[in-house]
Amino acid sequence: MERRAFMATAAATAAAGLAGCSGDDDGDGGSGRSTEEALDSYRERLDTQLDVTIQELSQSDGVVTLVYESTHVADTSEWGYEVGFASGRFGRELSDGWDADRLGGTVTGADDRTFSWEVDAEDALAFVEGDVTASEFVNRIFDSMSEE
Repeated sequence: MERRAFMATAAATAAAGLAGCSGDDDGDGGSGRSTEEALDSYRERLDTQLDVTIQELSQSDGVVTLVYESTHVADTSEWGYEVGFASGRFGRELSDGWDADRLGGTVTGADDRTFSWEVDAEDALAFVEGDVTASEFVNRIFDSMSEE
């Protein structure tokens, strides 16, 4: 995967995951929500903002699992947008009270290539709170990424 292209697109769209929907959030500023409420909110945001087919969205022992199919080929800007948005949105949901430790994402592109990545809750919250830049946040995601 071309790191520079991924970084540029995903960094811009990680911020979109925060800002794109922040005006209509129903979150309560971090006082806690049920896992079901948080998963429903996250799924709704992904369904309305991305052209993906979610195959699994679940949480167990603090780990959120997101598995989806993309209509885009891996390594494209559209594909980077999806990863960036899903990661940034995870941070927004955490700031709205979702109790989770990590997001484990797996995407299969239109070219049948599959990649997995992780987002640590601490990193996602640091991004939401402005303690790390979008580039730093996406760099951490990219470092965790592997092709299956």
